[in-house]
Amino acid sequence: MKHEYIRTYVKANRTRVLFDYADILCYNDAGELATSTWNEYEYQHIHPDNAYNSAYSNNTGHIGAAGALRLAKAQWWMLARLAGWDGR
Repeated sequence: MKHEYIRTYVKANRTRVLFDYADILCYNDAGELATSTWNEYEYQHIHPDNAYNSAYSNNTGHIGAAGALRLAKAQWWMLARLAGWDGR
């Protein structure tokens, strides 16, 4: 819910830019969305492909190497567009 509030706030003014960290990490490279349900409310969470996993811990919700690369690519794209790149 907090993410939706932030997204709505940013969309209300076209001069604002949002690097939507939560939205970027909830998808994997195949476009699959990771969701869970709590109290009949469905919410997005970090996709296991983007999470840190080791032999000593479960998916802790922390970013792994794939998630870091995904964020880096998204940031590059966003900054290039802000600098005037047309996306082609």
